[in-house]
This record gives sequence, C-alpha cells and structure tokens, in this order.
Amino acid sequence: MLKDKKKLIIILTSIIVLIIGILLAVILLKNNDEGNSGNKGNNQNEEVKIPDAPAENTENLVQELEKMEVVSLSNDVIKFDEKITVQSGEKVAVWVYSSPKFLGYFEVVVEDGVKMIKGLQEAMKDLEVEAGNHNLAIVTEKGESVGYIDIYIEENKLFEDEQAAIVSKYTTKEVKEEIEVKYETITTKDANKKSGTKEVTQKGVNGISEVTYKITYDENGKEISKEKISVKVIKEVVNEKVVVGTANFNTNTSKITSKFTGFMCTEDQTMLYEGTKGCNDMLELSGFSAISIDNSVYYIIKINDNSITPIKVTKNGFLYKGTYKGTTYYFDSRSGGGEDIPLTSEVCKQYNLNCGSW
Repeated sequence: MLKDKKKLIIILTSIIVLIIGILLAVILLKNNDEGNSGNKGNNQNEEVKIPDAPAENTENLVQELEKMEVVSLSNDVIKFDEKITVQSGEKVAVWVYSSPKFLGYFEVVVEDGVKMIKGLQEAMKDLEVEAGNHNLAIVTEKGESVGYIDIYIEENKLFEDEQAAIVSKYTTKEVKEEIEVKYETITTKDANKKSGTKEVTQKGVNGISEVTYKITYDENGKEISKEKISVKVIKEVVNEKVVVGTANFNTNTSKITSKFTGFMCTEDQTMLYEGTKGCNDMLELSGFSAISIDNSVYYIIKINDNSITPIKVTKNGFLYKGTYKGTTYYFDSRSGGGEDIPLTSEVCKQYNLNCGSW
C-alpha cells in the first residue's frame, strides 16, 4: 500500500513539473516574439524616417535645387515630365515652402504612361500655409532632392498659378432656355406668271428649340460667361415658300398691234408742227421701223445701219423717245401701221422680252 502511494506522488510531481516547464517555455517564446516585433517596428520607423528639408527657405531652395518640368499640376495630382528619374512605386517626401512644411509621403504611380503623385488634397487639409506663391519640393526616401516646382496656395489647395486659383472660385451651371426660331421666306421666280403677282405656296411656321447654356458666375454670383453647349429641336420650323411672277407679256393674249415707219432725229433736229414737236422731215434723217405691243410698249427694231437691237422707247407727244448708242433720239412715225398679229415666244426671244404663258 505504501509503495502505491509513493508511486502516485511521483507521478503527480512529474506532471506538475512538466506543466510548469511548458508554461515557462510559452512565456519565454512570447517575450521573444514581442522583442522581435519591437525590433521590426524600430526598423520600419527607420525606413519611413522623414528626410530633412532640402533647404532652409525658399531663397536657398531655388539656389540648391533644379526646377522640375511637370506635365500638369492640379490641387490633387502632379504629373511628372519623363525626364524626372523617380520611378513608379517609389516613395517621395513632399515639402511646401516658403518656410518648409512637410506635406507627407506619397507613392509615385503611373497612369497612361505618365508618372504622378496623387492624394495631395487630403494632405493639404490640415496644412496651415499662408495663401500666395510658394514652392513645392520633392525628396526621395534616401534624402536625394528631385527638384521643385512653383505653386500657388489658397484655402489649402494647390494651383499652378494665381489665375487658376481665381478661376477655381467661379461656379458653373447648365441652364436650359426655349427660344422661338423664326421661319425664313424662300422666294422663287416663275416666268409663266404675270410680273407683280405673288403666291404663297407654303405658309411659314416658327419653330421652337431648347438651348442648353453653360453659364459661369464669379464669387459674387455675377454672370461672366455664357457658352452654348447643345441645341434640341422641340418643334420643327417650316419655311414659307412664295412664287413671284416675272412675265410682262402673255403670249396667249398679247398682240403686236401695229408697225410703223418714220424718221429719227436728235433734239436739235426737231421742229414744231401746230404746237407739237416732231422730226423735221425736210432734213435727210435716218429711218426706222417699230412695233407696239398691246398699244403700250414700243420697241425700235430696225434702223438704217441694219441694227436689229431692240430699243425700248417712251411716248412723248406723237414722238417716241429712247437712247441709241449713247445718244437720245426722237422717233417720228409718219406712216405705216399693220394688222394685229399674235405675240409669239420667238418674237419675245428675238427682242429679249419677258414673256410667259398663263
């Protein structure tokens, strides 16, 4: 019995020692892991150590660093020129001058083949920098200065220049307006309608268009620009169509009512016959022939030199007055007169008359 008790004590003691050993081992391992973890943290802190500012002030900055070429700069993105040696994935520190203020670490990314730093705006929120012209310097993790660019800061936002900052205050909105579109009158001439007549063949109707404008306002709400960006037709415009007649004579009704022969003379070759002026037939004067259409319009059609150029003349007493080769003549019809004959299109063409048929 005593032997059994001793065995049990030995077994229990062994178990207790084993448990204590295991607990001590766990504690030692945990402490070791925490120590290693602390060392890693120290290493990380060393990796992200903020590089020193590249200069004490703006004046020294522009003397010690080269000015960078950038593709563009907005209040959230800087796009680098290809000449900049910073690579994609590399971390860079950004410093804002005049007095150096650290903006933060940023990773260089590539989009559309262009290197850029993104996320500046978030970092600018808590950066208290006096509004105005500044410089922005970029430094690699190794402390190597990449260069600087000129910037303008207002309300903790970056701009390429002061003008860009001013424009950023402007607001724009789209405004739609309905406008009436006036119809046009399209006129066509009809040689087979009487001169002076007018016929509306299609009545005009005004249309309506919806025009969208982009209007820009300054910080005081005053409109400074208005740009038309789109036009939508709501109601089609219908142009008015009008036909006007051009014919002076109707070949269906007009008659060549008479033919005359007589004399032509200049002003100083006229004389009075019973108080009426006429050509002096005692002189050797040129002869002519003429036609009268509908007893109203007269044309000289033949003169001694065999010209058949029609000359339009006007009634002047019993004389007809017109200009021939730059000289004013009187035409005195003393004889002749023929039977009425229909006016034809051939005669109209021969004497360049505006004839139609209606």
